[in-house]
Amino acid sequence: MITTFKHALLVDNSRVSSFFNQIVLKKTGLIEQVISLDNCQQALDFVNQKKTLNPSPDIIFLSLHTPFMNGWEFLSRYEKLKNKKESHVVVLYSAELLEDEEKKLYEYPFVKAVMNKSIDLNDLYIAYERINQREDLQLIS
Repeated sequence: MITTFKHALLVDNSRVSSFFNQIVLKKTGLIEQVISLDNCQQALDFVNQKKTLNPSPDIIFLSLHTPFMNGWEFLSRYEKLKNKKESHVVVLYSAELLEDEEKKLYEYPFVKAVMNKSIDLNDLYIAYERINQREDLQLIS
């Protein structure tokens, strides 16, 4: 049985992509609430605020390429946050990852999956299964 997540955070500056990804995420029935933010600075502020203001996300879908602060900087700063609930992170990419980028993702134990920015239901179920089985980082697609 796959564990459901109460709160998901979707970080992507493309509103069109976010709109469709929210539909896919909700369609799975695996997530109760999806919160969508436009950039990584907003996301970092969101997870850093007191838990009474915002629910801590169980899972974060993170686009690497966002303005103001990119996904790499988010991962670095997120790793250093104190008193945070450890969320699973799924990295979203729109272009193929370079080999050094792929290696760099392994430095973050909370990054559990990497998938195309256009979230596919099948890929999403694979990611959830891997998270549920507590497997290490998996490139999907």
